[in-house]
Amino acid sequence: MNCWALWALLNLAAWAEPATPAEPTYAQPQAEADVETIVSDSSKPYLQARARLESHPEVAAIALRARIDAVPAPGPSEQRRLLGVLAELRRPEDLPRFAKALRRAVVNADPGAPLLEVAHPWRVLLLEQGPSATTHLQALVGDSALPPELRAVLLTDWVGLQPADRAGEMVILIGRGQAELERELRRTLADRARRDAVAAQSVIAATDAALDAALGDPPDDKEAARLPALLRFRARVGADDGALVDRLSAVATNASARFGARVAAVRGLGALDAEHAAAPLRALAHTQLQAATTGSQQGEILGWLSLRGLPEADAAALTQSFSLRESDAPRLASLGYQHAPLQQADVWLPTALGNPWPQVRQAALERVAAPCSGDTVELLSARGSATGE
Repeated sequence: MNCWALWALLNLAAWAEPATPAEPTYAQPQAEADVETIVSDSSKPYLQARARLESHPEVAAIALRARIDAVPAPGPSEQRRLLGVLAELRRPEDLPRFAKALRRAVVNADPGAPLLEVAHPWRVLLLEQGPSATTHLQALVGDSALPPELRAVLLTDWVGLQPADRAGEMVILIGRGQAELERELRRTLADRARRDAVAAQSVIAATDAALDAALGDPPDDKEAARLPALLRFRARVGADDGALVDRLSAVATNASARFGARVAAVRGLGALDAEHAAAPLRALAHTQLQAATTGSQQGEILGWLSLRGLPEADAAALTQSFSLRESDAPRLASLGYQHAPLQQADVWLPTALGNPWPQVRQAALERVAAPCSGDTVELLSARGSATGE
């Protein structure tokens, strides 16, 4: 090797950067020490320890679980800190711990304690885990040891975390279980479907399939019992292309269908866009009011529901056609006065005020609340003077 080559090699060696020492391995003893800092400190060392634990999830999870399960067990505030760090690691195998902590905190709460506040920290931990928490939320919703108001909140959480394309899987619970929770499920799931097109597609498909089973020939008895709830829910979800109106109309007009299902179908029609549902409601109201004149109580109820779902002009015409203000049925007479012509109030109001049913008198008074004609004001003033009202 010549002198110039040797000189170049020596200079290269001199200019080379010094080697960076390897970062020490984060081992179990360090993780355990950081866990103790998490429990005992709340200043800068706490933040540093937490950052190291979150940067080494495999080792940190082992140390955190060991401290949570230690005897004696950590106190409530210490446990909350430990579980909070464990939640940041987002390890599905730890989800049962969060659900168990929520249940234990609520069941063991002091008498009179606000249970929604007691559950809040653990509920937040579950929510932070995203869709993987749905199974555990479902179990908590079905836990009869928890108060209904908390189960309703957890049900809302469950619906919110359910993946949109699987939202229809929850339709199987419609019409089943505790009535209060089932109503909450219908409300929250319908709201989710209205906000999310993918969820709506899943929910509508599942509901229509359940309706097909309930209305089959022969119908599935278990599914038939769910029919009123399914019809109410399907109408609430909406997204009508004409098929929904046809389905609801078919049930509402089917004399052999369960009465509860017919009521649900009529209410469902009333909840839809008037442009689509007005025609079948008019026809149904006419048929049922005719039945009511012969003493049919079902006709009375179905006719009343149909009228309530109609636009003002249609309802007024039918109440006039069937002389509902003269009906002996208070619900029909009340509707008759709700749609009575204001310009003739001084003619029909005396009869209304003499009706023995208070709801009928109330309906008439609400109709003329304002503005009133001079004759009507004079009539009401005279009645007030006579009765001392």
